[in-house]
Amino acid sequence: MKKKLLYTGIFLLLALGWFLYQLFGPNAKVRLGRTTTYISEPLAADGLPNYVLALDQMQREGVIPENNGAVPFLRAMGPCENMKLADFALLCDAVGLNDVKLDTFLSMPREDGQLMESIGFRLSKDKASKHWDRESDDEPIFHTESAAYEFLDLTRAYPWAETDSPPLANWVADHQQQLDWLVEAGKQPEFYLPSISALTNPEEELIYLLLPCVQASREAGRALMTRAQLRLGEGDLEGAWGDTFACLRLGEHVGNGPTIIHKLVGIALQGIAYRAHDHLLSHEGLTEALAQQISQDLSALKPRVDMAKAINTGERFFCLDTTLRFCTGRLGGTDSIGDGVEQVAAKAALNPNLMLEICNHWYDRLVEAARIEDYQQRQTALDQINNDLRGLQVGKPKKILGAIFSTSQRSRTVTEILLSLFLPAVSAATHAEDRSQMQLELAQVATALAIYKLQYGEYPKTLEPLTADILEKVPADLFAAAPLNYRRVGEGYLLYSVGKNETDDNGTNTYFYNDDAPFRVYKGEWLDSEQWLQTEADPPELYDEGDDLIIRLPMPKMQWHKAQ
Repeated sequence: MKKKLLYTGIFLLLALGWFLYQLFGPNAKVRLGRTTTYISEPLAADGLPNYVLALDQMQREGVIPENNGAVPFLRAMGPCENMKLADFALLCDAVGLNDVKLDTFLSMPREDGQLMESIGFRLSKDKASKHWDRESDDEPIFHTESAAYEFLDLTRAYPWAETDSPPLANWVADHQQQLDWLVEAGKQPEFYLPSISALTNPEEELIYLLLPCVQASREAGRALMTRAQLRLGEGDLEGAWGDTFACLRLGEHVGNGPTIIHKLVGIALQGIAYRAHDHLLSHEGLTEALAQQISQDLSALKPRVDMAKAINTGERFFCLDTTLRFCTGRLGGTDSIGDGVEQVAAKAALNPNLMLEICNHWYDRLVEAARIEDYQQRQTALDQINNDLRGLQVGKPKKILGAIFSTSQRSRTVTEILLSLFLPAVSAATHAEDRSQMQLELAQVATALAIYKLQYGEYPKTLEPLTADILEKVPADLFAAAPLNYRRVGEGYLLYSVGKNETDDNGTNTYFYNDDAPFRVYKGEWLDSEQWLQTEADPPELYDEGDDLIIRLPMPKMQWHKAQ
């Protein structure tokens, strides 16, 4: 009996020892390789990959000061987003900018009363109206700071002249050199703008990587479009296209960055440029030579921002870097994960190789799906991934219980929690990429239509005549796997894709810039804000459906002298 109790006690002690060892014992050694760390160099002091430096090396490959658009960009924009001068000096040194002057930077008017007034805008103390107006030939009077900002937004969307806002025209004149540097930035084939984090603290957690001048690129694009629309309003069509194409190229440069944020900002920059493109095609002064140049320039743009590349590098590296820091404590560990997760699992033994393999498995699937060219097939693949991810939540109580007794199950459970935090919203990102591609293809078709009209005196009845010698191929509607919608309307035309909802809304798009947009397209016609409210478009259900991607020429003309 005593021996039985002794053997039972020994067994229980061994079981308890095994349990404690598997729960709190040492982690397995991390293996370098494609299925685990994904990259094998560059390495940090602990012998594991430095993902911050890896991204930096990818971005700088093949870049020299002479071909780097970031050099004139920094010359124009200066210290970005409240950057310290010491950090700006490091940034300039990294790209080879050695002769920058600290008092010549572009300062874009913002939604700030003091800055608005400093360039000559008149702010009224009367808050009764949230909009702006002007009386007789006086300059615009802004009843609120947001009204002044609304005015600035409109001058980037519609042609305007010096007489419409002398202070803003003076601002453009004072910053011609900086704007010309931005045009030069767009002409360069490369754009390497390193993160300050990579220069000052390369062992910092990747999730906290400071994105270099992303917000500044938005301001640069807005400034270019302000001058483009002024030039268009003053009849300088070649200059207007130069600024517009520079904004498109700047969007392409920013979109070459390693993260989804870079891609989305690049898409947004190009989006604001297409309005000026449409106004150019609508201008009576357009020549065939300029239309041909526009067509050539648009053909030189990349059709897609390659969202899959960002998922494969930057987004994957975010996840792997955090996972390694979490399960090994390397480089100071991580503080980017919720306290609850850390308290539950930070001290428990984990299998880092298994965790990394699971992360790479899911990112491999996302990359493969994002690279599918066919829209419907890609959406089907992404939907399946989303369903499978939701399936990970099934049986969670059992998984948590199993995690107590199994290092493997514990590693899987913790990894699934990490993935829920880091896996990007790929469907939304690829939808933005698809929309951007469709906008470019619509712009190419619209430019071909302008060339046809300049050659034959009128627009064609269908798109078929464009394929002869003007446009190599008329693209299909990406969202419908069908021909683009096109019809002549009066002296102009309506050209559109059915958009993300994959439904033909008969040439209706309910959104342009903001709810107070002066013009919207409803059933193929431009309506001003007053007309819009009088249509059947007012019911809320249409706001969710009217997302056709539209080019409707001629473009409406802004009446700057009237109250808005």
